[in-house]
Amino acid sequence: MSQTPQQQDLEGRTALVTGGASGIGLAAARALAGSGAHVVVADVDEAGAQRVASELGLIVVAPDTSPRGASVPGEDDAWDFGTGAGFYVDATEPP
Repeated sequence: MSQTPQQQDLEGRTALVTGGASGIGLAAARALAGSGAHVVVADVDEAGAQRVASELGLIVVAPDTSPRGASVPGEDDAWDFGTGAGFYVDATEPP
């Protein structure tokens, strides 16, 4: 049986919660923050993620979900949209 965040020692650990602006993701972000973890909320609903971050004192990541290779006009014109956008999180390193 797995432990809930409240049962684990998460003080000072970092958690990335996708879909953290609502629903289960929001509940997970609240539980993790309540357990002492440093929480990063990622959500395509940037306004919702900002609201949650303000409420809980969290970090926000607004992922780019724009299409790749779909021939969308302008997809190659900027680093923050289309084929040039994206981010990588290396979660293999210990805190």
